[in-house]
Amino acid sequence: MAQSRSSEAVDKLLDIASQGGQGIGSAEDRAEDVGGIIHYEHIQLYMPDLHKAYIFYCDGLGFTQDPGTWSKQRGGFKVLWFNLGRHQMHIVQKDVHQDTKGYITVVVRSLELVKKHLQEVEEALDGTQFRCQPKSVGGEEKLFVTDPWGQEFMVLQGGKAGDFPISMGMSEVQLPVHAGTSHAIADFYKEIFHARVEAPTAGESVVYVGPGTKFRFTENQALGPVTNKKFTEIFDGWHAAIYVSDFSGAFRAMEAADLIFTEHGFFDANIDGLRDAQKFHQFRFQDIIALKDLDGDGWSVKKGDVIYQFGNEVRSLCHPKFMRALYNRNGDNFDVPEEVQTIV
Repeated sequence: MAQSRSSEAVDKLLDIASQGGQGIGSAEDRAEDVGGIIHYEHIQLYMPDLHKAYIFYCDGLGFTQDPGTWSKQRGGFKVLWFNLGRHQMHIVQKDVHQDTKGYITVVVRSLELVKKHLQEVEEALDGTQFRCQPKSVGGEEKLFVTDPWGQEFMVLQGGKAGDFPISMGMSEVQLPVHAGTSHAIADFYKEIFHARVEAPTAGESVVYVGPGTKFRFTENQALGPVTNKKFTEIFDGWHAAIYVSDFSGAFRAMEAADLIFTEHGFFDANIDGLRDAQKFHQFRFQDIIALKDLDGDGWSVKKGDVIYQFGNEVRSLCHPKFMRALYNRNGDNFDVPEEVQTIV
């Protein structure tokens, strides 16, 4: 028999639905919640040498060059896409290089196999910034690898990516931010994109950008107060692509605050309003602003001030590349047996 619910029950339903799982229950209760950011797909960096990039990413870390696109789709002959699980590195050949100033966590099927291959590419990458070294993270020793131009990676064995088991992919982007701003940065993603956010330790906030994937904002005292606005020392133009469920709502909110970024030179530069964004199935922003006044140790910023910058390529779930199947080599065909290798 159909049963009516009380007005109080409906009010409670609406209150919970308005915020999803945000702030309700324990971290364990929210272990399988993702939030309004459904997937983060790729990171794009400029690098001066595609051949060395291939050696590092494919021969070293075990990424696979993407075979599913042609040069015009990926931006021309000086662009390579490398796959790892459901994620990609987009590498563009330029005379300059970019890096996130933090580290990217990559999860591989066999950590021991990747260590072996990283040793094998040392000679080919001699004279660059390439190196492998252990570092302590949260009291545990982890393998850190630096690409030929300074971008750092933490390499994990598959299945150890945190809340969501992941066998292969880029599970996390760790970014250094000004002291006192990590929570405000996370709140920006929570309010605009309905993202799931957590604050696992003091001075750090995590924004979930899909199952098993996160942006981790870690406060760094060496950057000084946010009022110094040293953004040019942190951000050099790189970007990450994310897919969101409430595309029109996010666009309207960002447009109202004049946060849509169009001076980037990519195919979607000519966006003037929601219909253009829908035509391209995406828009971009790079300024993250304070949603309220902030006070720190001897500093303050006003609501609306920029507190961080990095490139965000925001896509709808109607984007033709959403969850496109990506070809990956797995452990058995990443390491070709010596007796079947061909020397040319």
